[in-house]
This record gives sequence, structure tokens and C-alpha cells, in this order.
Amino acid sequence: MADGTKKEPVKKTIVRVDGGESRATVPAKKGKATGHRIGAAICWALAIAAEALVIALISGLFYLPTTRCGTS
Repeated sequence: MADGTKKEPVKKTIVRVDGGESRATVPAKKGKATGHRIGAAICWALAIAAEALVIALISGLFYLPTTRCGTS
């Protein structure tokens, strides 16, 4: 720090658990969100592509022939 003071250490909290044992808890670690961001981008792109395909099918740009069983 600029004024030469020291930062206070992180204080642990003692928590009683069933069975009489105790644990020291510390703040949770912050994980990396890179995997979630990549997954979200992939899902977003797939949703846009599916929406475009549905719009093209509804507007008649694509034609998907249907087969009906039992008709000749």
C-alpha cells in the first residue's frame, strides 16, 4: 500500500458439523470461466443457426418432402 500499512489476513470461520467435529472455512476459490464462455458461444451460434433454418422452412426457401405411410 502507498502509506505503508499492512493488509489484514483473511480470517477463517470455525463451523460445527454434525458429529462434533469442526472445520475451518475459507472463502471459495474463483474458477476460470473460459470453458463456460466457450460453451455459451457454441450454444448461442447453434441457436442462431436453428432459428435461421426454421425461418427458411416457414418462408418456403427450403422444402422437406414428407413421406406418408400407407399412401401410394
